Amino acid sequence: IAETELTPTEILEDQAPTLLAKVSVAYTAISQGSITDTPVTNSEKPQIADNAGANVNVAVRSEACPENFNQVSIPVNGKLCQIFAADFPASMILFIPQTPEEVVKYYLASSSSFVEPKKIKQRTMLKSADNNTTLIISKDGGGTQVDILVKSPVS
Repeated sequence: IAETELTPTEILEDQAPTLLAKVSVAYTAISQGSITDTPVTNSEKPQIADNAGANVNVAVRSEACPENFNQVSIPVNGKLCQIFAADFPASMILFIPQTPEEVVKYYLASSSSFVEPKKIKQRTMLKSADNNTTLIISKDGGGTQVDILVKSPVS
């Protein structure tokens, strides 16, 4: 029996429909409320005491989400981060449990590189001034899906 060696690209192309279907099912489950965050009591939340003795809650980032994707900030409450292409052009999607309007405000406030938002059907598109980075922000059930597309490395 002869074995055929597959390249990573061939494996990815073969598995892409399955991976996309799994991501779609996960987003649907979250948006329909069948997957929810487990409530955490104040005693379970990470806390730090400041010099005045006040307790301050510390946000914990989802393990699957990076702080940045090609210099695009990922909110602390971002979930289900899925990198579809790590090489350029690079792309990633994520879910944020906030309204699209709140997400647009976050990106406009967190980066001076995004220009005026543009509404296209039910989505908002943010582009960087150099047209290298595009964010597509759309309603997804009880939150927002963000598609991040980066054409080339930012210098």
